[in-house]
Amino acid sequence: MSAFVLRAAFPLSGYVVPVLIARLHSLRPLVALVSGIAFLALAHAQVTRTGAPSRPEHAALDVELALTQLQGEAWGAEEGLPQSRVEAVAQTADGHLWFGTQEGLARFDGVAFTVLGRGRGALPDADVRSLAPAVDGGLWVGTRRGGLAHVDRDLRVQTFGTDAGLPSPAVAALAVAPDGAVWAGTFDGLCRLSPGNDQFRCFGEDDGLPTAYVRTLLMGRDGTLWVGTRGGLARVVDGRVEALDGLGGAAAEPIGALAEDSRGGLW
Repeated sequence: MSAFVLRAAFPLSGYVVPVLIARLHSLRPLVALVSGIAFLALAHAQVTRTGAPSRPEHAALDVELALTQLQGEAWGAEEGLPQSRVEAVAQTADGHLWFGTQEGLARFDGVAFTVLGRGRGALPDADVRSLAPAVDGGLWVGTRRGGLAHVDRDLRVQTFGTDAGLPSPAVAALAVAPDGAVWAGTFDGLCRLSPGNDQFRCFGEDDGLPTAYVRTLLMGRDGTLWVGTRGGLARVVDGRVEALDGLGGAAAEPIGALAEDSRGGLW
């Protein structure tokens, strides 16, 4: 799957950046139902200089328009992605868009891709499965076989693997708490890395998870961490895990995606 964007723009720090990602809060019910389309649409930052810092009158995509009424552009391996199968997308505070593929991490500045692969001083594993912006302006990167990595603004990489307490090197989901802590959902448990620490605190079935296989995470606006596992839904409040699979229905099914709507409802 190559990167894809639907056009609309607003100025950010002297640049014009497409804002589909910034408008996703109003589209989350759609994201929950058609996540494949949403992933195709989470895409790039075409960056152009602008001298006017003010927000234009029409600053974002018109949600009333049909997809067929919007213009799209696509980027793949020929344009500089390390691979056209995009597994995760994130945008950091500086406006850069990041794409995690099975053969490396790509940062897009609107003109060109900068690629981080596997190797000394780079990622612990090129197969990237999850991304989350860090509060320091950097990026958290979850990999398939190499654990967690933090990439700073200068592309310096710090890694956290099983030696730091991860129960599995496969990090399928990430979420960042308001205090800067990062939560990592692995194939064998849920783990938290607090700011300034180099060791994880982890939670499993004995701590309340329906199953230790975590597939998706969502940090709610109220600080609640929602956890989607292969065995159902859970949440973490004040450091305590509460399984919600007992509610039945969708809460007891394997969960692959979560989103919060404008009213705080969970999809």
